[in-house]
Amino acid sequence: MVPTPWLVNIKVALVVAVLGALILVASEADHTADLPILVAITLWVSHLIIFLSMFTAIRLALWRARLRRDLTLLLSILLTPCLFVPVSLVLDAGLGKPDAEFYAELSFAAICLGSIVGGGRILR
Repeated sequence: MVPTPWLVNIKVALVVAVLGALILVASEADHTADLPILVAITLWVSHLIIFLSMFTAIRLALWRARLRRDLTLLLSILLTPCLFVPVSLVLDAGLGKPDAEFYAELSFAAICLGSIVGGGRILR
């Protein structure tokens, strides 16, 4: 049986995600340094798989909208990190350790953005 191209792409994405997770765990990233090894690997693999999936989905959606190839690549590179942040925070809260400093900075940024978007009113 000849594998279909999307099946090959899924296998490559899985291999890249596992290798990337092993490299990140081996480098003892501060965020996962004190987690058990299997939890840290699971956290990084899930981050990388979801990120690659979101990037591919955004790129395909833009391609189906009949945008130019270089524009779809540029927009997917710009949009994926912005859309991935909430997913990453949920994964960190569920599997990893929530970063208190990041949440403090995020809440400050949310207050600033809310005051700009809300016409000068600060969100409560």
